[in-house]
Amino acid sequence: METKETEETGKMAQKMETEETEETEKIAQKMETEEKEETEKMAQKMETEETEETEKIAQKMETEETEETEKIAQKMETEETEETEKIAQKMETEETEETE
Repeated sequence: METKETEETGKMAQKMETEETEETEKIAQKMETEEKEETEKMAQKMETEETEETEKIAQKMETEETEETEKIAQKMETEETEETEKIAQKMETEETEETE
């Protein structure tokens, strides 16, 4: 009888230990999965933010380059117009002097 009781107690203890081990493993697996998912979310968020920041910088640089190009083109056009006007004025003055 005592042997049977000891065996029964041993079986129960083994069963409880097994259940506890399985539960601990499930919890550890769940935590590991959650941690992995959280890490992936953070990595994705950082990558998205980095991409957005890079795009903003590229857009800003492109805008600045376009503005600078437009300024240069405007300056060259203004200088060309002034030069043309000076030449026309000089030619007109010379023509007038020759005519006199």
